[in-house]
Amino acid sequence: MVLPSLEIPRPTVRRTVLLNGLRVCTVQLPWLMRTELQMSIKAGSFEDPIGQEGVAHALEHMVFKGPVGENAQGFASRLEAVGGCMNAHTSFEETVYEVTIPSDELDRGMLTLRDLVFHAELRDGDWERERSVILEEMAMRADDPGSRLFDVGLARLWSDGPMSRGVIGTVDSITQLSCENIRAFHATYYTPGAMTLGVASPYSHELIMEVLLAKGFDRPGATPPFVDRSALTLGSGRRVHINHAAQQHQVMLVGDGLRHATAATHAHRLHLLRTHLGGGMSARLFQELRERRGLCYNVGLLMDQGERAGLIGIGGATSPEKVEEFITAAQGEWNRVREISMTQEDLDSARLQVRGQTMLMAMSGSTHLAIALGAWKRNTEDRFDTIADVLDTMNRIQLSDVEETVRMIWLDSPLHVVTLGPAMSA
Repeated sequence: MVLPSLEIPRPTVRRTVLLNGLRVCTVQLPWLMRTELQMSIKAGSFEDPIGQEGVAHALEHMVFKGPVGENAQGFASRLEAVGGCMNAHTSFEETVYEVTIPSDELDRGMLTLRDLVFHAELRDGDWERERSVILEEMAMRADDPGSRLFDVGLARLWSDGPMSRGVIGTVDSITQLSCENIRAFHATYYTPGAMTLGVASPYSHELIMEVLLAKGFDRPGATPPFVDRSALTLGSGRRVHINHAAQQHQVMLVGDGLRHATAATHAHRLHLLRTHLGGGMSARLFQELRERRGLCYNVGLLMDQGERAGLIGIGGATSPEKVEEFITAAQGEWNRVREISMTQEDLDSARLQVRGQTMLMAMSGSTHLAIALGAWKRNTEDRFDTIADVLDTMNRIQLSDVEETVRMIWLDSPLHVVTLGPAMSA
């Protein structure tokens, strides 16, 4: 029996920039039963003033305490009463707020998002309690080996500057941070000129614009004084160990990866290469380090991409007596990419895997929204509206294209090695 081929949904994507600088991208999928709102604010920990490390992340916590006349429970119940939810996260370069509601509750969701980013009261009493919550979050991350490897290890590699300070701050900086500091950060950076709003819904662009204008998203606001956005690089070849009582060593081999400025040309090629190297149980890293050598339970390719810096490498965990063999084997696989790259069979296989994974995600509004927003947020000319556009681009990638990307990223210099676990002998 031959099944008919499936056609990937093609949403209607529209973009508008308001006079106040707010950028709005709508993705219309008529069959969506839920609407997803995503507000990205170009204000992450890079903007934290010296001595106020963690203030961007603290503000992300505080806006959930509610606007004037409404406490945190009442504010949260606005959405939860109808089955909706809201969440947020802070990174080095941005803070992102997400609201998900049944599609027929669009008005409620847009009002809640507006109050979340523009009208939070930021009360002193709430901060005194939330300060303790953030200190508990720090303790939780310190107890988690993977989080501690990333937080402490990368801070030591960067050694100075905004990447070395981390996102969440330190015990000292959070202890000393005042609610007035948080209010000042909000007043400076939470303005329409620093914001991009994405909406995935069954509704037209015109209707979405009508609702957001009715809710006051066209409010005036100046563009914030962003910090220096010049490129940051890690260099190569350092070895860092973090003592941590545990049964295993967490291991990260990492180097400079893609920044947004270079992503337009190389990102899709790298996606195929990543799938080949670390895209599951059949991938090269898993097969070599786990199946053939028995060095770890799991291993994968690490990738992170930002405006000022990008990271790429290999991560896993292994027993203390195997850590040096793991590092040697992982570095060996990294070097093999430079020497061999991919065969045509590898490339075709990776393309088929990516297509299948994309089909599995195609019914999610957030998947379509991420594609429509991605290049626009990064100010690149390479703008993709739909999943089909991305797959068409991947189908045009040739082995010579992948080899070009490998030559750019897989440099001759060795990766940094960061380990976290029991003390290592000299």
